[in-house]
Amino acid sequence: MQCPVCGSNKVRRTATAHVQPVKNRRCKHCGTIWRPATPVWLAIVFLLLGTPVFLVGCYPLLDAVNCLSSRVSGLPHRVTWNGDMLPVFAFFWFLGAFCLNHGAAVLRGQAGKLRIVKPPVSNEGKRS
Repeated sequence: MQCPVCGSNKVRRTATAHVQPVKNRRCKHCGTIWRPATPVWLAIVFLLLGTPVFLVGCYPLLDAVNCLSSRVSGLPHRVTWNGDMLPVFAFFWFLGAFCLNHGAAVLRGQAGKLRIVKPPVSNEGKRS
């Protein structure tokens, strides 16, 4: 990996301030610290894991539609989930929606771009 500012190959991984899938990089030559772009494979993992989580969160909605359709058709319907579990389903829905949205945004090029965290150190103001 090369430094986006000076192009040097003298790069090492450095600590990050929060949870992120790829560690920040620091150029040993100019001192620039940057966050690499999110890899495409990781965006696909977000999509693959987010889909079933989102569908689990949609279960109460799907069950309600099934209940309404059974009332129209006259067939019996038994509620298969407890209303007390609604916050859990809502959590799964939001988590799945976040994963799907972020994965799609990375693939569209709207998220997960390379970002310079700390610009290079300037040598102009230093005295020898």
